Amino acid sequence: MTKSAVIFDMDGLLIDSEPLWAEAEIAILGGVGVPMRKEMCAETTGLRIDELVMYWYRQYPWTHESPEETANALIDRVCELVVAKGSLLSGVLELIQLCQRRDLPLGVATSSPLRLAETALKHFQVWSLFDTVISAESQPFGKPHPAVYLASAESLAADPANCLAFEDSVRGMQSALAAGMACVVVPAIDSRDRPEFKDATLQLDSLEQVDHALLDDLFNRYISSL
Repeated sequence: MTKSAVIFDMDGLLIDSEPLWAEAEIAILGGVGVPMRKEMCAETTGLRIDELVMYWYRQYPWTHESPEETANALIDRVCELVVAKGSLLSGVLELIQLCQRRDLPLGVATSSPLRLAETALKHFQVWSLFDTVISAESQPFGKPHPAVYLASAESLAADPANCLAFEDSVRGMQSALAAGMACVVVPAIDSRDRPEFKDATLQLDSLEQVDHALLDDLFNRYISSL
């Protein structure tokens, strides 16, 4: 098996897409009768799209379209917004290049559907930089279940204990930790104080803080095999 690998979440970690998700949720879910407000969107951060829609459907059931149709409309809208207004977050390209210089296999483990991941990562011209992109839609359970991280490690021929994960959400962090990985969290400003993040291997304010020395320290201290 590969000795070590690095696996990234996508939304809110690689791509500044959480505000775009909020905009789409307010428009699409609001359109079917859910009284969505921006602050409500944080309740479903990290969930798979079907789980996100069902979370609100159980509270505000609607009848004029199915949850599946609503989910597809939501995905379509997020794809449009990412292309029109999205951006890579600071430090992403530099960290990818840092990992490449160390010959570390790279993966993406995302709760987003694969078609959204492909749209976003190709739009920002980083799709080809990853050795694998795994969506939780292909797994029996979404985050915080470890399935998507375990599948990513398997795709990279890596033991999960030799993988370093980067996440921005509590559910994502819990998923990576449950898979047996070390996990660095880079939360959004408004969620940095959440007590759950104390379980992370390390918490940062930005991926820009990751340099050669920090990466060395993380692998030396937390990864079982180099």
